[in-house]
Amino acid sequence: MKRLLTLLGKGQARLTGLSDRTYRTAEYFRRDNQMKVKTPFFAEALIQLYSPQFEAVHIFGTSDSMWETLLVHSVDNSTHKDEEIFNLLTSQNRHITTEILTHIAERFRQKHQAHLRKVTCTLIPVGQTDDEMWEIFESIANSCEEGDVIVIDITHGLRYQSAFVLLSGVMLRTVKNITIDNIFYGAFELAQPELAQPAPILELKPLVEILDWTLAINDFQSYSNAQKLVELLSDRRLTQALSTFSTALQINDSQRVGREAKGIQNYFANPEHRQTLPPPAKLLLPFLQKLPQMFANEPEEWARYLKIARWQLEHEQLGLAILSTWEAVICRVAELLSISNYENNQKLYAELSRIARAKDPYEYLSDLYSRFNLTDFYKCAEQLSTFRKAIAHADTIQHLPLQNLRANYRQILGFFEQHLGSAELSQVFSQEVVRTIRNSLLQ
Repeated sequence: MKRLLTLLGKGQARLTGLSDRTYRTAEYFRRDNQMKVKTPFFAEALIQLYSPQFEAVHIFGTSDSMWETLLVHSVDNSTHKDEEIFNLLTSQNRHITTEILTHIAERFRQKHQAHLRKVTCTLIPVGQTDDEMWEIFESIANSCEEGDVIVIDITHGLRYQSAFVLLSGVMLRTVKNITIDNIFYGAFELAQPELAQPAPILELKPLVEILDWTLAINDFQSYSNAQKLVELLSDRRLTQALSTFSTALQINDSQRVGREAKGIQNYFANPEHRQTLPPPAKLLLPFLQKLPQMFANEPEEWARYLKIARWQLEHEQLGLAILSTWEAVICRVAELLSISNYENNQKLYAELSRIARAKDPYEYLSDLYSRFNLTDFYKCAEQLSTFRKAIAHADTIQHLPLQNLRANYRQILGFFEQHLGSAELSQVFSQEVVRTIRNSLLQ
């Protein structure tokens, strides 16, 4: 359902020094088609000028809001009930009840029955305390259902209450999967009566777009999820590169991560490409480039695996980080032995694993690791292998001790970040050792 959320204020009595509780009547117009409506209530202009967009209208107001003025405006021929409620609203013992709000909502709906199916009036607190602010959020949240589309009118009410409505909309995007279609402001102050120029209706869609872009870039940077970015961008070459990069990072494909990251970097290096980006993308370009740049300039695959692992750890993807670190170790050992194309050779991959962990028939490597102050190398590799196997196999993960797992892994990652590219490791795999291992692999 498409809903309009609007606020009802106290009128301009305090601002104008007058005693009446009204909004000044204005002629509002749509800037796209110049259609006009004259009314003191901006929401009414929206309902009439944007019909049949809204199926339901939700009017939020405090106990001091001018409910009586809204009632009078909604009634052409008053009934006894109208007069009774008006008297209650203007009495010294004014008390806003659910019955009063329901009656006002129904009268407003009847006035606009050609455009609306449903109207609700909801009492909210002023919002002077934390509890009152949360009550406002709750009232707005309860007005919407899963998957609704909402339009927000921020014209009336206390200025900070508009912020509550906007932030509630942001929250509802996540918890109820609602869509914020537009934000409206009736710019009464921009009218020029002396020039017969009515008040423009401002559509503040860029506020929604900035939110869309911010969430999209956050998804990309924090979760390697490029889906929202792809929806916002139009250049097929860029969207395809972002999508492929994102998927490659999610499945630990280091080679394609590096290749696509370089392609994205080259794309943004072109001034013509940057010029054609949408305005929000230009504004947020440094954040859009940040993740690909992290991997684009790393030529060594094992080192890129380590960078991937560090990013995954920092973004709470512990399992993937462990797998990436293990691949970094295997990749580096294979490089030191001048071995390629091991990925699809299970037997060769298993041998590289034993070499890293100094296991039979490579126990002699433990002495070499120790000789070059790398005793922890094969020990860390063994522990990392245990973590990896537990994650990869359902029958062993239940035996993986979770206490201190993150802290232990962080130490392992730090060790390999420091030592995988070290001169000491290259000394372990001297020409003689490499020759011995390769001869063993050929047997």
